[in-house]
Amino acid sequence: HQHWQSPDGLALHFRRYEGRCERSPVICLHGLTRNARDFEQLAPHIASTTGRLVLVPEMRGRGRSAYAADPATYAIPT
Repeated sequence: HQHWQSPDGLALHFRRYEGRCERSPVICLHGLTRNARDFEQLAPHIASTTGRLVLVPEMRGRGRSAYAADPATYAIPT
């Protein structure tokens, strides 16, 4: 479990599953009302069978990511 900070200051959560090769990472994106737990079984399987790094971010306001006080920031550009 790790976090990064969005441009508007929110702490956004992601899960990282290590691979063993230098190929591009696989990024798993959950649906609008879901979270990173959707990939608890799939992400480590992808990492172990393909050797690729797998990143599973949680969108703002979902799972362990922070909620924004301003609903206007839940727009695709943000």
